[in-house]
Amino acid sequence: ELARKVDTENAIMVRHIQAITGSSSARWIGALSLNPYREFVDSFFANDSDAFDGDGVHALTRNKVLVDMAGITHFTQLLEYGQTNDPMLDAGYRVVKEASVGESLIRLYENPQAYPKAFIVPEGEFIPASDQTRHRIGDDLFDPKKVVYISGATPPREFETPSEDSETSATITTYTNTRVDVETTSSADAFLVLTDSTSNEWQTFIDDQPALSLTANSVFKAAQIPAGKHTVSFRYFSPAVGRAKVLMGIGLLLTILGYGFAPLKKLAK
Repeated sequence: ELARKVDTENAIMVRHIQAITGSSSARWIGALSLNPYREFVDSFFANDSDAFDGDGVHALTRNKVLVDMAGITHFTQLLEYGQTNDPMLDAGYRVVKEASVGESLIRLYENPQAYPKAFIVPEGEFIPASDQTRHRIGDDLFDPKKVVYISGATPPREFETPSEDSETSATITTYTNTRVDVETTSSADAFLVLTDSTSNEWQTFIDDQPALSLTANSVFKAAQIPAGKHTVSFRYFSPAVGRAKVLMGIGLLLTILGYGFAPLKKLAK
């Protein structure tokens, strides 16, 4: 009997954990950017609330466009045995595997429409307030492939919106905890979006030259790129980490000097 019981709260939480496969954005969550991430997830993916709205529509189907945009490739969902309808299938998700969990069924889904981790958007609109941005991207007409809502300390420069046949590409060449490099190609000025969360410690460089640090759709990294081929680099710089390295260096030096003077003290005796 105990083997058939399940911790429902944990099962619901697991529903929103992304699988680390392919272009999944499971590494969104930066240590210093939890608040924007939580606000984004709470607003659209019902992380801490009922997954179904008043009309009985699941958050992951109602906000399917945002699930795709965020690069979520896999997730799990808890179902009751005997449930004949599965709204996830109607939304375009695919069942990869399922297993019994207590008296319920848990399914692993794949999202074939998930965006790549880095992609280029032709048009951007500057909206400083995160709550206003979340309101705009929650609109049914929002198309993440056509427009990105940008925020930051300084607005991006204005440019003419390119034609729809503009050719673009974005390829990640370096991906570490403190640096992400993306090779971009665009026939017109545009915006690069990287679906990792951002914070003030992340700085942006284009072809090794400092560039505006921007936030896309209230939570992601972004850069305004000129036409042509470029290397966009997002690099993490923390003053606290820098000071810690200096103090460690001083401590190591003092330790070495201490060991060096020890033989001299013995000779002096």
